[in-house]
Order: sequence, then C-alpha cells, then structure tokens
Amino acid sequence: MWATDRTGDNPTGRGFVPVGTYGNQFGGGLDGQGYTISGLTIHRPSLNGVGLFAYGNANASISNLGVLNVNFTGANNVGALVGENRGDILNSHVSGSIVGNGVVGGLVGYNQTTGTVVGSHATVIVFSQSSIGGIGGLVGSNYGTIENSHAAGTVTGISQVGGLAGRNANQISQSYATAEVVGEQRVGGLVGRNYNGFSTSGVISESYATGVVTGGDYVGGLVGINNGATVSESYAIGAVSGSDYVGGLVGDNSGNITNTFATGVVRGANDVGGLVGINDGGTVGRSFWDTDTTGQADAIGSNVGTANRLVGLSTESFLNENSFTSLLDGDGDPYWTFGNSPDSGTWFMIDGETRPFLQSEYSTTITNSHQLQLMAMDLNANYT
Repeated sequence: MWATDRTGDNPTGRGFVPVGTYGNQFGGGLDGQGYTISGLTIHRPSLNGVGLFAYGNANASISNLGVLNVNFTGANNVGALVGENRGDILNSHVSGSIVGNGVVGGLVGYNQTTGTVVGSHATVIVFSQSSIGGIGGLVGSNYGTIENSHAAGTVTGISQVGGLAGRNANQISQSYATAEVVGEQRVGGLVGRNYNGFSTSGVISESYATGVVTGGDYVGGLVGINNGATVSESYAIGAVSGSDYVGGLVGDNSGNITNTFATGVVRGANDVGGLVGINDGGTVGRSFWDTDTTGQADAIGSNVGTANRLVGLSTESFLNENSFTSLLDGDGDPYWTFGNSPDSGTWFMIDGETRPFLQSEYSTTITNSHQLQLMAMDLNANYT
C-alpha cells in the first residue's frame, strides 16, 4: 500500500505517511477513547516532521490515544505521536523506536510555545546522531508545557540529551523520567539543558529522575546544564558518571536551584559534586545530598556563585524527617514542608524508613513503586 525506496536490489518500505505537512498542519481533534494504534512503521530519513502527525497547529487536540510498538525514522522534529506540536496532547502514550538526525522525542519531537503535553507518557528507545541536540524520552525540545507526564526506556544522543526532554525553555512540572540516558555533553536524567528562551523561562518543579546517566561534560542526575533557569522541589536518585562538570543533581548551574536533593553515586574527573559540578554564577540553596551513596564530600565541585544552606547527610540521617524540617527561615519556619495526607505539604516520608517523596507523586491510579508506597498517605482511598 505504501511507497518503497530501493537500496540496490533491496526494497525498503517508506511506510506510513505522516498526517499533515508544515504548510498544511493538522488543526482538528482526535479523541482515541482509550484505543491504541500498533505496529506503524515510517522510514523517511530525509523528512522533517515525522510522527503519526507531522505537524499540529495551535487548534490541534489529541487525547486518550495509544500509539504502540512503532518503528519511526526521520530527519528533524521526530516523535511517535507528533513531529512538531503547537496544540494540546492529553492522556496519550507511545512505545517503540524513534530515530532521527536532529530534534527527536519519544512522544513529540518539538513542542512549541503554545504546545501542551499533560498526563502522557512514553516507553521508548530514542536515538539521534546530530550534534544540534534536543533528544528526549518524551519531548526532544520543549518550549511549551509538560505536566504530569513521564518517560522510560533509553535515550541516546550527542548534546542536550535528557530522560524526559533534551532541552527545556518553558514549564516542566510534576513529571519524571526513569530512562537510561547516554550522551557526550549537556546530559541529564530529566533534562539535558534547562534554559531561558527569547520569550520563555525554563522552570522545572516537583519533578524527579531515577535513571542512570552517562556522559562526558556537563552531566547531572536531573539536569545537565541549567543556564539561568530555575529548578525547585525536585530530586535525582540515579547514578551519574562523566568527565568534567558532573553533579548528582546538576552538572553546570548558572541559574537558581532550591529545595532539592540527590542520592545517586557520582563519578567524574574534574569539578564533581554531590549536588552540582560547577556553580557558575548561579544560586544553590536549601538542598541536600547523601554523602554515603553519592560518594561525594562536597555539595559543589567548583563554586563561583552563591551557595547557602547546603547539607550533606548520611544515609541514616536521610531517613529522618527532622533532618529536613530543621532547616529554618528567618521567621523560624521550615523551608521544607511535610504532611501525612494529600495536599498537606510539598513532601512526604515515612520517618525512619524512606527518603522524601513529592506529595504530587501521589495518585489513586498506581503505575509505579513510588505511588504504591504513597498509598500510606490515604489509607481510606480506593486504588486501581
């Protein structure tokens, strides 16, 4: 049914034709009603805008849809659901292999400023060999909004490589990544590069990463490089290894980091820290790292910025809520707020048993081990 290319005597199927073009973008609605599309193949390595939908404009709405077991290859702006998105994506999920030579994401390649991705997830193998960067498990480059979403699998690239998003210049909140991430520079468990765009500001809040992160320079458990942007109420627990500017949380920071922690083992050659590799004119405050599990005695490898209230804790002390609530502001109130029920604070922990969880991780729909543990927040709720 679909056209083929030919390499010598071997036909190679081009496969599915992405819906829409740059000049004629999809602007309608698709409610999948929980159904899935499975087994699509696209092999168009010279085509920009590859996905089930090539381009979605600001009127586009895609919801409640699964696109599973895909095998997609394109050039730039490649994603399983949408190559370049300006519309709304809600409660949708994808799986499979996504390959490109530019900006590549598991769900969306390029999420523009009007684009939103909410309640969606990807379980994917993502690969790009381009040095341009923007390679992510969920979104390659995010200039829009990502909320309550996550990514798993493996993400491999050269620069600006992240478990959730390769680069972020707008909003990421209440999201996480478990993907293994491999790159050469600007490599992070959640985001490779978090920065401020021309009209947007990179903000990561109430998010976390658990995957193993391997890179060269500017490597972090959560963010590879934080360029003048903001990271707050977030954490990383995956192992991190690199060469220069390697941190349990952030590799290189020139922005603002507050109320965070890191616990994964950290290995590197130069400018290596339990929290931050190099603080290059930025601010790092009110944050913790596990001196036992990270293997790092110092929060920051090289500090040429502002650092305050950074606390290294033993693993035993990390299980003690008082270790966090004893960090007080000028009025004697704790910077870190805990509660035992949903929406009663930012953090939750079982004192003496667990490290802190974000209360925003709680859900009555259980999809991971964190949510399973957080059933302790409401013993009378009904769970599925």
